[in-house]
Amino acid sequence: ALATSPVLQLHLAEPESAGPEDNESGSKEPEPIPDDGCTHGVDLGSTWKVGPCDTLWYIGRQTNLSLQDLLAANPSITNADIIYLDQQIALPER
Repeated sequence: ALATSPVLQLHLAEPESAGPEDNESGSKEPEPIPDDGCTHGVDLGSTWKVGPCDTLWYIGRQTNLSLQDLLAANPSITNADIIYLDQQIALPER
C-alpha cells in the first residue's frame, strides 16, 4: 500500500501583527499573499482541500481564520506543522 507523506512545509514564524484586523487599510479582509508560484489547495466552503504548498497558516490567511480556529475545528491534527496532500481541513463557520 502506498503511504501518504506529509506536505513539505517551511515553517516561518507568523508576524505578530499578521491578524486580519491589523492590516494597513484597517479592513477585516486579510492582506493578499503574493503569488509564490506554488500550487495551493482549494476552499470548498466548509472544507479546504490541501495542495502541495499549503500550510495551516496559509489556509487561515486565505479563509480569514486563526490557526487556533483551524486546530479547534480539526482535533485530529496533533501537529500544526504536518498536513497532507489532498487532506480535507474542516473550516469553521465564517
